[in-house]
Amino acid sequence: MNVLSFIYIFLVCFIVITSHKSVEVLYRRFLAVDIAISSQIEVGYFVRVSRFDIDYTYLSQFILLLVGIMYCNGKKITKHKLVLFCMTFFIFLTNMILLIMYPYKKTIIGGVTWDEFILGHAVRTYARFGIGQFMEYLKAFTFLLNAFIFFICLESLNVEKLILLISKIFKGFILYGVIEAIVNNFLKISLFGRITSKITGTSGYELSQVYLRNGLNCLQGLTKEPSHYVNALFFTYLILLCEKKIHGQKRIWFATIIVLLLLSRAYSSVYIIVTIMFIHYMLEWIKEQKKAILYRIRWVGIFFTIMIGILISFRFMKGNYFLWRTTILLKSLGRILYGNWHSLRYIGSSQIRIISIMESLPILCDRFLIGIGLGTAHLHSAFIMSLISVGAFGFLSWLAFLFGASSFANKKIRLIIISSLVLVNIFGSMGNKMLYTSSNFIYLLFGFVYSRENYYFEIRELCNEEIACSNRC
Repeated sequence: MNVLSFIYIFLVCFIVITSHKSVEVLYRRFLAVDIAISSQIEVGYFVRVSRFDIDYTYLSQFILLLVGIMYCNGKKITKHKLVLFCMTFFIFLTNMILLIMYPYKKTIIGGVTWDEFILGHAVRTYARFGIGQFMEYLKAFTFLLNAFIFFICLESLNVEKLILLISKIFKGFILYGVIEAIVNNFLKISLFGRITSKITGTSGYELSQVYLRNGLNCLQGLTKEPSHYVNALFFTYLILLCEKKIHGQKRIWFATIIVLLLLSRAYSSVYIIVTIMFIHYMLEWIKEQKKAILYRIRWVGIFFTIMIGILISFRFMKGNYFLWRTTILLKSLGRILYGNWHSLRYIGSSQIRIISIMESLPILCDRFLIGIGLGTAHLHSAFIMSLISVGAFGFLSWLAFLFGASSFANKKIRLIIISSLVLVNIFGSMGNKMLYTSSNFIYLLFGFVYSRENYYFEIRELCNEEIACSNRC
């Protein structure tokens, strides 16, 4: 155990003691902690037994499941939600049985990364069911159960207080990122990662990967690499949007997130910022449908202005990392268009992503409907990797359960969320976590809040009127 392990134990005890025997408060607080851990913390472990680590994600999801079972006891279960849950659970279970009895016969890249394979440090292997695959299915089944309980309890859950609690926790991680940026780039102190590794029990490798790009060190927060930290910032942005819709939010927090995205020096920050712009554009478009053309012109103009500004900055920055990655990406896409992608060579992460996706397409075609099993194949696209793992049946049933059993009154909001999910994960290297991470609850909370936009608008108006009356008195 390490320092963070004892902090986690203290936090669990504090939540239990201060919940005043209210199961709803207990569930809400543990749900907030689970969402925060799943989206913000990757490094470290709670306890290590021999070579097996129990990390905070497993532990928080298991505790949430136990508390959720107590909270949902006696609550009404609709037939629609039950059918979607049973269908998804059965398809995932069938996928696991097929992996055990009828594994994929061809060689794949599994158990290692594509970087290791390209550099000659690993070889192809066969899909087999082992302890790693068992843990992947266990996490998937746990998430499905937690999501089902969440849908059952959603109507009785105080969503506003839940979002405010998550927002407070996430603001703490924003401040952590600001401190990391100051220590890494301005004070030029290299002890920050070492101190963090002592607190979290992380190996020196996980928090010492500080890359220098264009004179600035990358940021990675409590994740394993800068690209994962960018995903954490994206989820933070969504939660702050939810808080803004309920109670309003200072713009300084949104501006800080954008600055941290840029300071992360991860190339994935580019498509994360594009996804954020897409969400804002679509929300404005839904709100002002009568002026849809004007909003299109405005947001398209803003987008191209930013892109032109970036290109101009590229022109005057020699050795610019983003320019180098963009150039490589465009050349690689050009070779794909001309059917010459086999000539791609490993230069950076862009090639790895494209090579891994193109090499995995035959596997996807071979088992498009049923997949080859969780934890078997590896590639640098969480979206394609999830599709290969559970197949079209499993992935579509997962989408239907997650967004069909939720209380979204607005279908357009559901479309925005699914589109954002795909955009974030199409080149993301989060692996199968896309299917079982509790950060998916953030998408559901976002949809819940923005589907009830008029409700929260009326609440804010009433609050403003009460404040005005009290001031006059």
